[in-house]
Amino acid sequence: MGCGTIASSPSGRGVPDAIIIGQIAEKFTAGGRGGKGNDMETPDRILRLRHRILDYDWGSPTAIADLLGIANPDGKPMAELWMGAHPKAPSAVETAAGWIGLDELTRRHPDLVLGPALRRRFGDAFPFLFKVIAAARPLSIQVHPDAAQAARGFARENRAGLPLDSPRRNYRDPNPKPELIYACGCFRLLCGLRDARKTAELLGRLCPSGLMDEAAQLAADPGREGLKRLVAGLLALSGDEGRERRRDLIAEALAQSPRLNEPGLGWIAHLARFFPDDIGVLAPAWMNPVILEPGRALFLPPGTLHAYVDGLGIELMADSDNVIRGGLTPKHVDAAELLATIDFAQSGVHEIAPEPAGACETRYVPPVGRFALSVIRTRPGASFRCESGEGVEILLCMEGEGVLEEAGASPRRLAVSRGASFLVPAAVSSYALSGELLAFRAFVPQPVEVNRFSFPHAT
Repeated sequence: MGCGTIASSPSGRGVPDAIIIGQIAEKFTAGGRGGKGNDMETPDRILRLRHRILDYDWGSPTAIADLLGIANPDGKPMAELWMGAHPKAPSAVETAAGWIGLDELTRRHPDLVLGPALRRRFGDAFPFLFKVIAAARPLSIQVHPDAAQAARGFARENRAGLPLDSPRRNYRDPNPKPELIYACGCFRLLCGLRDARKTAELLGRLCPSGLMDEAAQLAADPGREGLKRLVAGLLALSGDEGRERRRDLIAEALAQSPRLNEPGLGWIAHLARFFPDDIGVLAPAWMNPVILEPGRALFLPPGTLHAYVDGLGIELMADSDNVIRGGLTPKHVDAAELLATIDFAQSGVHEIAPEPAGACETRYVPPVGRFALSVIRTRPGASFRCESGEGVEILLCMEGEGVLEEAGASPRRLAVSRGASFLVPAAVSSYALSGELLAFRAFVPQPVEVNRFSFPHAT
């Protein structure tokens, strides 16, 4: 299936569910761009969605295709399925007037889509970006900004005249990017900085010839400044001037890591398969190696250095595509901005405690108030019911079949099958899911709900 083609619906109804577009965001409109819309597109009921699949080269050719039940005969990478209203790849909504971009629908009908309560809290922007991520190979070492840095960085790059689609951009919007990652299968990642003393010990054992001085310096100054100095020094080896030393360090680490009985150091050889000349392959020595088992979730606050290694997961985040990279990528790397963004005071890994919310629902609520994730498992005799109307939601069916029943003055029933997704506007008062299925629900939690959840640190 080539770039820009429409994937067939797994239900056989001919409704497109996804489009592979790479970096190009097509626009879906009904009644013309920039109009006020019409009554036929009024989002006062549950509506079907279709989405973009971004074909980054690290994507799996099978995982998202299997989820949607679509063919991928050319074996193209399918990296991320985007569900939301971000201008880079907005979802499309099926209305009575035809398909329209979710960004445009939200702009035309903010009270019906978002609801007055969300508009008071967050303005008229769609509150979250919901993704399926399928990583067959490592992603970049990266970090995301907080609100103040995102606003400054976006304005600065605009003043510099960088186009929004420029590969040299760090900031593609003015928004912060806290995020949640939920493991659908075994999901490996590097997340946050190791304890400084542990890093000093590991570097001394991993590169006893090449990094003994750096290890000793970090051991003597194991605070945030010591960590920042270490990371800055390693990233400085990424250029041509550091090539010889960089290659010596990588060779030494590859030789020593199999001899060290230390979690995560075996990942060095895996990273070097894809990036043999990148100093980032040493990252498992100074970042926390994490294996998320299915059903576990992490919260990544802004400023958290991380790199996904491989796996299938659900991501939920603020509506942002701001990424500042430091290595393990052919894309633009900005070490200075990365160092200015990392929170070197952070420690540990923030696991989100799952919270049962009824017989069919488990919730994962990060401490940001802007988004939360529900995992819904229904079976015969046990359906999921939701009293909505407080804000917008997106539903995605991952397994099975069932029925989505909308309450109200004109109740109706929608067939649900693997890969199907739906927009639940704030205007919808309540709905129910029944059958035998696994679904994910992205929603905005009530402000008081955020404080009911704990965030233990994983080790």
